[in-house]
Amino acid sequence: MVILSVKDSDKYNNLLAPGLFKEFPNLKVLANSIIESLIFYISKIRNFGNNAKLILQIAKTLKADKNIPLTMSGNRIFMVLLKDRQKNNCQNEFSTN
Repeated sequence: MVILSVKDSDKYNNLLAPGLFKEFPNLKVLANSIIESLIFYISKIRNFGNNAKLILQIAKTLKADKNIPLTMSGNRIFMVLLKDRQKNNCQNEFSTN
């Protein structure tokens, strides 16, 4: 939800969260999904296409909930993804907070 909240209000994100988390209850399910199924839930958020790509890239990289970094020292994966996005001149940003 952090990625989505960068581009839209918390109020709207809270409305879409229940359906999104019901469809994608964990990273394993999300990592094995197709982008169109994610876009169905987030299509009203600005830059939804880029956000969907980023969310799926993170899910496929982490693969399981147990791999989610819980400390800043564990956020190396996000720095690698951010560097890659900057290299590819992507427009939207994400927060690791």
